[in-house]
Amino acid sequence: CCTALACSCCVGLSCQCLGYGMTVTKSIATRVVYTITFLSLSILAWVMSFYAYDVLSWIPYINNSCEETTCGTFTVYRISFSLFVYHMLLSLFLIGVSNTKDIRAKLNDGWWPLKIPFLLLLVVAAFFIPNIFF
Repeated sequence: CCTALACSCCVGLSCQCLGYGMTVTKSIATRVVYTITFLSLSILAWVMSFYAYDVLSWIPYINNSCEETTCGTFTVYRISFSLFVYHMLLSLFLIGVSNTKDIRAKLNDGWWPLKIPFLLLLVVAAFFIPNIFF
């Protein structure tokens, strides 16, 4: 118990010292979150390329259009397409933003509780697009 308490204090202090030594601006934090989001969905697409049929075969609509040999490929296409649509919509919305004082710039730097569920909704919606589209 005492060891755990001592470790948590050391971790907390080291994180606090790291915070003092490294200033993280909102712009850097936004880039980090976008990078983590992109990497997470890319890793998910890679993992699903191997296990998509096992994971998705129990969903009735997807089971009809998902064959064991092509299900992984189409899953990667769907996740990648969702990322593309997400970033395309954001880029279209942010055309003409020249500084962080613009109201639309706040969408880029914040609103994560709305943007992440929207991205997940795009990923789910992509699975209801027929295979012929891809």
